[in-house]
Parts: sequence; structure tokens; C-alpha cells
Amino acid sequence: MAIDFYDIRDASRKHRLFGIEQKDFELIYDAVAELQRRTGILIDQYGKTRLGGAHLEIVISAVQKILNDTQDISIKKRIEEILLALSSSTDGYLILGD
Repeated sequence: MAIDFYDIRDASRKHRLFGIEQKDFELIYDAVAELQRRTGILIDQYGKTRLGGAHLEIVISAVQKILNDTQDISIKKRIEEILLALSSSTDGYLILGD
């Protein structure tokens, strides 16, 4: 299973920006749970989710906290890559699970 990220304005989904595999999703699961706890928005692993603005900032902040709390170097590196990818948009993402 992969979760694909597109620019939120790319309704036709022509240009995939990046993807997160199941094992990576599990690494940032606490950030996804924090988003749902604070907003009610769930990043659906099997459907479509729009994420932007303040909601994206919640996820980025929560992933940063996960990164700060992680000791394992290889896991830390992967979380850094995810954080960099998430931080690359100012508008937000259309997220598609499969």
C-alpha cells in the first residue's frame, strides 16, 4: 500500500509529488492521530484526503516532534525525508491512498 501526494490544485492528478509506503505511514502515525484528534480529519489510507493550511502545519509540527523523539539513526533519516517532502508545499496536498 502506498499513499500518494499531489499538489492540492492538481485535480487531475497528473504529477505525483511523492509517496509514503505503509512502513513510513506507521512511522508518522502519531502525527496522523494528532491531526484527527485536533480537527477530526483523517488521512484515509484507502481514499482521498485534502490537507492544507493550518491542518498541514499540525501534521508537520507533529512529525517534527516524532523526529525529535526518535533515537534510531536510520528511522530518523527516513522521518527527516518525510518531513522535508511534507514541508515542500505551501498550498497543501491532495492525498490518495490505494
